[in-house]
Amino acid sequence: MAPKILCVAEKPSIAKSVAQHLSGGHVHTHNVTGNQYVKNYEFDFTFNPPWGNCSVTMTSVLGHLTATEFPVEYKKWQISTCQHLFEAPVITKVDKDKESIARNITQQARYSKALFIWTDCDREGEHIGSEVRKAALDGNPRLDVKRAVFSNTERA
Repeated sequence: MAPKILCVAEKPSIAKSVAQHLSGGHVHTHNVTGNQYVKNYEFDFTFNPPWGNCSVTMTSVLGHLTATEFPVEYKKWQISTCQHLFEAPVITKVDKDKESIARNITQQARYSKALFIWTDCDREGEHIGSEVRKAALDGNPRLDVKRAVFSNTERA
């Protein structure tokens, strides 16, 4: 059985475009439960060594998976001074409307050998990539994580 590779793009249009290019148009599309925009694209691809022939699932996020906030006691700004905010804990959690996307990544990672992150090569893309990495490692802590570097998704 060919190893499974999970690829995650920053947005659905990039996932679709990359899947079309890598598959040569021979791709199976599956809906992701709980989100009408994100799809799983499945196809076979032969990577350079050490990967070789692999079964690939290409999917995406819709930007950031997580949000940060202060605990409930700070939400109404009823504190004695703003100085307290510098010492207040910050909670990071998956956004309610992104839970199905995070769950999809976690589930797809369970049976994958590697995760290839296809986010923009800028600070925000790297941050989104770290959120994708965390969701995937929640499903498979032994996952080999790689970073795709690209500048456009058109055929040369």
